[in-house]
Amino acid sequence: MSLVCLSLSHHNSPVEIREKFSFSEQAMREAHDIFGQISGGEGELVLLSTCNRIEIYAAGPTQQEVGAWINSLFDLTGRAGNMKDAEFLRFEDGAAVRHLFKVASGLESMVVGETEIFGQVKKAYALANGCGRAGKLLHRFFQTAFRVGKKVRSETEITRGGTSVGATAAELAEHIFGNLSRCHVLLVGASDTGEKTARALLLRGVSAITVTNRTHEKAAALASEWKGRTVLFEGWFAELLQADIVVSATSAQETILPLHEARPFLAQRGPRPIFMIDLAVPRDLDPALGAEPDVYLYNMDDLQTITEQNKKDRRQAMLAAEAILDAAVKDFVSWQANSSNWNKEKNR
Repeated sequence: MSLVCLSLSHHNSPVEIREKFSFSEQAMREAHDIFGQISGGEGELVLLSTCNRIEIYAAGPTQQEVGAWINSLFDLTGRAGNMKDAEFLRFEDGAAVRHLFKVASGLESMVVGETEIFGQVKKAYALANGCGRAGKLLHRFFQTAFRVGKKVRSETEITRGGTSVGATAAELAEHIFGNLSRCHVLLVGASDTGEKTARALLLRGVSAITVTNRTHEKAAALASEWKGRTVLFEGWFAELLQADIVVSATSAQETILPLHEARPFLAQRGPRPIFMIDLAVPRDLDPALGAEPDVYLYNMDDLQTITEQNKKDRRQAMLAAEAILDAAVKDFVSWQANSSNWNKEKNR
């Protein structure tokens, strides 16, 4: 069996390209079913779709067959037309193994060492397994990646210091406002990334928080925990009048705050700065908002410059992590190449 990984991430593609290939959870389930039909049940598939990366891990008898199945998947999910704009990196077998191990360990993250990606990879594997597309090879592949990720985090200092997008966004807010104690935060959406960003802002002294989400019960639970308030999702635009910081991280597949909807509220604010951080892919907030007076709009790609120092601070830990990966990749590739072991697993 051969392994293929295609990767589109913040390393090689801007957010306006990544958002064209992102998958909602329902779209991922449909894609796994389509892949099973394309491959006649032979192909294995795990899709990873986050704010910073869209990756396809697939396995089949040969590289050529797997590549053809992936091309058909793009076509049948309506993404083939965007391929001319994308530059997917392709990894095969040993290179694919190393890449996933690096992703699961946080070495490929915008904020090196962040832990959120580990949970996202586990969730992607669980969804594929539930759809019946994680077979013997991808099962062992991902289980090994989880062990490697844990080993890297426990045996190196890769997680030392601030290791999340949320912490980076909170640091940026401090650059804009200075002391955050008088700032009011509006959290739009209750995703893990948005929640962690809100927590990071609260830890830095934010005085008030309002939460809105399509599922009001989830918003209410978070607001209660943080001694904040909630507003119905249908009317959250009015909260722009008092918010100093807007954190938006929904799973919507289209813009939720167009410029023409925001302008009346921004005009009523007067000359007061508002910091908007768009953590969603596809983006929640109209990019044109960034040209409005007193609006500081940042998306996931804008955070990359801030995280460059993070990489320098973790250089030694990254070298130690790479040594762990070297041994793990060698072991896995040896197992994959051992046909007797593979046949034994396959026929169990």
